[in-house]
Amino acid sequence: MLLKGAGAFVVIFGDLFFDLSGPALPAGVTLTRASTATHWNAAQDLVSAAIDAPRFDHDPATGALLGLRKETWLAVNKCTGNNATGLLASQVSGSATVTVVDDSVALAAEGYDVVSDGNVYDVDNTGGGAWNANFDGTVGNTNGHSCGLVIRAVGGAAGGVNDRIGLGGDISSTSAPVSNASAYHLVTLEGVTPSVGTLPLRLQVDAGSHVRFLLQGLVEHASLGSLIPGAGATRQPDVLHFDVPDGTYATVTIAAAGGPYVANDLVVSGGAGYTLDPADFPGMPA
Repeated sequence: MLLKGAGAFVVIFGDLFFDLSGPALPAGVTLTRASTATHWNAAQDLVSAAIDAPRFDHDPATGALLGLRKETWLAVNKCTGNNATGLLASQVSGSATVTVVDDSVALAAEGYDVVSDGNVYDVDNTGGGAWNANFDGTVGNTNGHSCGLVIRAVGGAAGGVNDRIGLGGDISSTSAPVSNASAYHLVTLEGVTPSVGTLPLRLQVDAGSHVRFLLQGLVEHASLGSLIPGAGATRQPDVLHFDVPDGTYATVTIAAAGGPYVANDLVVSGGAGYTLDPADFPGMPA
């Protein structure tokens, strides 16, 4: 979730005013998070923020400041492989040539080096039929899941109409198309509800295509969220804390994307200030 408004993101506690438009948190506001987490910086690079460090996201294409990134949910990357690992050879169909290559220069050029060791899969299907492969990502339940791959075309030979990523066995019904762009880009498929308790991430490469890609993530959530480096790695929730005097506030307003959001008769007590809880603000995304 990006917390931003038209020109500024603000939280108003009665007469108290906090401007969270960035690029830093104001006095009286702190953020805690028990893990590192990624975001895009002004130089259009994907970077890792330290534990408890706020993340002010930027547009990866322009570097423009977007706002404070706040993800309130625990995310675990359920891919048991990451980068160029995790291909299930027994679940590959088609005659494409598959190798592991170092493509660190091209990854770094698009800012994805922070989530990669430089090695990627190279799938050359310029002389074969449709190629499909599954990647290990055991789910264990039928809750909604989201996945993503970082991928690019090689030598202009990509972008077949059926190049796509998917979840589960029937890629035609739950899938997202892959661009034929020659630069690395993230392709996501979000909010898919599996029909069975195991849900592999699948890539289909059309005949005539040649792509390079790395595994990125499979998470149990309606959206993929910020990228998580490493198989089985965890991103802990962001928690905002406000140094607010005890009292009952008739209305508390948050100006944010999709808002404003209003909490009525919000009680702050215990001398510890207020910890932002989206549940207090009807309609505010978690």
